[in-house]
Amino acid sequence: MRVITLLNEKGGVGKTTLSTHIAAGLAIRGHRVALVDADPQGHATFMMGADKAPGLYDLLVREAPYRDVMRVVQPEQYSNEPDTITGSLFLIPANVEVRTIPMNTSNVMVAQERLRELEGTIDVVVIDTSPTPSLLHAMIYLASDSIIYPTKLELLSFDGLLESLKHRQMIQGQRQQMGMAPLEVMGIVP
Repeated sequence: MRVITLLNEKGGVGKTTLSTHIAAGLAIRGHRVALVDADPQGHATFMMGADKAPGLYDLLVREAPYRDVMRVVQPEQYSNEPDTITGSLFLIPANVEVRTIPMNTSNVMVAQERLRELEGTIDVVVIDTSPTPSLLHAMIYLASDSIIYPTKLELLSFDGLLESLKHRQMIQGQRQQMGMAPLEVMGIVP
C-alpha cells in the first residue's frame, strides 16, 4: 500500500482538486483507493457527495472502526462511464473536528498506525490536507510514503511551498531516527 499526500502551506493552490482527481483516476484504472480528507473545511468530502461525520477525527481520536467512518464513493460521483470502473474509491471524511486532532491525541504515529490497518485491502491512500501547518501535518508526513506539492506560479504560493519543503526536511530527520524510509517527493505541480 502506498500513501500519497498533497500538501502546501498555502490555500487555494489546488490540493483538494488534485487529490480528488488523483484518487478518482486511480480507481478508474482499477486500483482500490482510500481518499482521506484531512482538511477541516471538508471540501474533498463535499466533492465526493458524502456526509462529513463520522470521519477522520473519529478514526484517529475515538478509535472508531473503519466500517463506521469509511464511505464507498459511487462511480457515478467521479466518472461519466461508471459501468467501466474496475477499481473502487472509498472516502474517510473530514469536518471541523479535524483541527482538534493534535489536541486530543499525544500519539504522533496514530495516523500511520491506523492507515496501516488498510494493508491488503487498499492499494493507494491519497490524503488531502489543509494549508495550516500543525501537528496533524507532522502526523501525516510520518504516515506518508510520498508527497505531491501543488502550487500556483505566484509569490505567496511559492512561499507556502518553501515552508512545506522546510517542514518536510525537518520530518526527514525524525523519520531517519525512527528507521523509516525517506519521504519521496513525487512532484511539484503548478
